[in-house]
Amino acid sequence: MDKVILHQFAPSFGIPNASPFCMKVETFLRLADIDYQLETIDNPSAAPYGKLPFIKHGREVVPDSTLIIKYLRKTFPGKTDSIKDLSKPEDYAMKVFIESHLTPMGLYY
Repeated sequence: MDKVILHQFAPSFGIPNASPFCMKVETFLRLADIDYQLETIDNPSAAPYGKLPFIKHGREVVPDSTLIIKYLRKTFPGKTDSIKDLSKPEDYAMKVFIESHLTPMGLYY
C-alpha cells in the first residue's frame, strides 16, 4: 500500500509544527503507527483550499485535518480502532472550542 504523505509547515519554535491542525494529524499518524512521510510547504496557497495540512495517499488528496482523520479511520481501520473517536457531544464541543477559540488566540500571541 502507498505511504501517506503529510504536507505541512516546517518545524519551528522548537516543536514539530506550530500549527495545531498539522500537529493533530501528525500525532494521529504516529499513534496509529501508519507509515507516513513529511513534506514541508512554505506557502499554503499552493495547497488544496489554500491551507495546511493535507495528505496524499496514492491518487487521493485529502485536505483539512478533520477530513484527513476521517479518511485515515476509513482507510486504516485496524490501525485506528484503538484511538478514541471524539464523537460524543461533550468531546465534540471540546474539540470545537479548542479549534475555534484557543487556536486563534494562540496564533495571536
